[in-house]
Amino acid sequence: MFAEGLCAVHPFFAAIAACLHAARLDCLLEAAIAGWDLDLVSPGEESLMWWWIERISRARSQLVLAESWESIWAEAWGDVAQAMRNVSVSFAALAESVISCDRYLCRTLRFALQMGNQGGRSGFV
Repeated sequence: MFAEGLCAVHPFFAAIAACLHAARLDCLLEAAIAGWDLDLVSPGEESLMWWWIERISRARSQLVLAESWESIWAEAWGDVAQAMRNVSVSFAALAESVISCDRYLCRTLRFALQMGNQGGRSGFV
């Protein structure tokens, strides 16, 4: 609301606000990418980070400004993020379908305890 009022009074404010918004999105994109270099992204958060990077880069690409290195960089990262998000979702579905050794042992131990308790005994079968 405040920005709309300033745009009506000062015609150049819209261009300045768009440039500041683009700089903000560029900083957010760089910070999100730096998360991997600093090992701040856990494997469970990977898909969410790709979603965030895709969202930032798409917002940056939608700004109507003169084409610059930053806009090309954001568009490229948007494509990479979309592809990596699709890959991480596919691998997550595959990982859920494959039973790990730990899950297998946990299920086997639970089954053995249940079978031992059904016969009136406690402990393993």
